[in-house]
Amino acid sequence: MESTAIYRKPKKWTAAVLGLFLQPFGMLYVARPGWAAVYFSLAVIVALGNMFVPRGTAPAGEIIALLLAVVCAIHAYRLARDYRELLRRPGTAVGTAWSE
Repeated sequence: MESTAIYRKPKKWTAAVLGLFLQPFGMLYVARPGWAAVYFSLAVIVALGNMFVPRGTAPAGEIIALLLAVVCAIHAYRLARDYRELLRRPGTAVGTAWSE
C-alpha cells in the first residue's frame, strides 16, 4: 500500500522561529529527530546547570541558553533552506519486499 502523505518543503522562517523558542520542535519541523534529541539534551543540561549555580554569580547559564537557542535557529533555517524531499522510485510502494 502506498502512502498518501504529502511531503512539503518546510518554511525557513517557521523553522527559525521554532528553533529559537522551542529547539527540539524546530528540528522536528525540518524532519531531523536526531538533532531534536541533541538539542533537547543540551537544553536539559543547561537548565540543570542553571539550577545548581548560585544566584549571585555571573549570568553564564542564561548566556549559554541564549547562545544555544540562536545556534538552533540558524541550524533549523539552514536545514529548511537546503531541504530535499524524499524521492521514491516510481512503481514501488513503501514496505514491499523484493522477493515477490
